[in-house]
Amino acid sequence: MSAEIPPKDSYDEFLQFSRITHENWLAPDRKNYMPLGVAKDQWVEPFLELRLETTVPRDVIQVFEVARGCMIYSWFFYPLATLAVKQCTRGAEFAARERCCILQQEAENFGENLRTLIAAGIISVADESRWQVMRELRNNRSHLKGFMLTDPGQALGVLRTTAELINALFSSPSK
Repeated sequence: MSAEIPPKDSYDEFLQFSRITHENWLAPDRKNYMPLGVAKDQWVEPFLELRLETTVPRDVIQVFEVARGCMIYSWFFYPLATLAVKQCTRGAEFAARERCCILQQEAENFGENLRTLIAAGIISVADESRWQVMRELRNNRSHLKGFMLTDPGQALGVLRTTAELINALFSSPSK
């Protein structure tokens, strides 16, 4: 498959991403994650490899798929990766709440739900710090103090972490 190169004139130095125009809306955007000239199938494969297990509730999987879809479509508009990271953090919070619901111990906030899952032994000591980082990232993305643009490569790392944490959360749903 031949690689597509984005139009050079679409990149806006001021915005630090491409403005969408009539001419470029179906063209690949510039990215730092992949070198220019990467084919679409090479772009999409790392995102498609990540999946949630069938033990994860459908609603949580739907939230994850929205995040993954935004990351994949950041091929066309780089800033979608930033929105996808926010969706990942929201999905992680939602997954923690849903897991607490199974325990019949749902709390009103992410931190409380994490404490419940840690106390119940559902979140391992090894994963506790990863969950806290996810909570901090969710807070940072929800309460902006300035514009933050996420590279699709960074977003892929967050998607991978999100999948790992959520899958571990529901690996033993009877507990």
